[in-house]
Amino acid sequence: MSGCCQKTGALIILSGSATLFGKVLALEGVPQMIVLGIKSVTSSPILVLLIINIVLLLYGMVMDTLPALLLLAPIFTPLVVSLGVDPVHFGVVMVFNLMIGLMTPPYGLCLFTVTQICNSSVEEICKAVLPFLIVNIAVLFLITYVPEIVLFSPRLMGLI
Repeated sequence: MSGCCQKTGALIILSGSATLFGKVLALEGVPQMIVLGIKSVTSSPILVLLIINIVLLLYGMVMDTLPALLLLAPIFTPLVVSLGVDPVHFGVVMVFNLMIGLMTPPYGLCLFTVTQICNSSVEEICKAVLPFLIVNIAVLFLITYVPEIVLFSPRLMGLI
């Protein structure tokens, strides 16, 4: 079997196992428990967004983006909209959060893709990605707490 087929097979197995893990979490009601826990702690939009950012960053580390979006978007969106957060703003924050998860261990699909392409170890790639990860987290908090950065263009075009 060629190296390309082995690499593709490894990525398919990673994606499949992440999807299965997402289904198990959904069946066990983990996302609903997370929202109930957040509601019991605070009703401040600033703190709720901070908690959701932390949850999404951790969730993104162990789960693929699509299952995470399918599981958590319907749960978190009504929560943040009820607190006055614009749904477009929250959507960008959520996708950016999960995008960061693509390059973090232990799951990080992009991380494993790059290791396969470069024939490098996960440790080597993690060291190289760390500065970008720090910048991405800083940008995440910037777009989370300054919504005009995200909403400027849609408002300019009259979409919201």
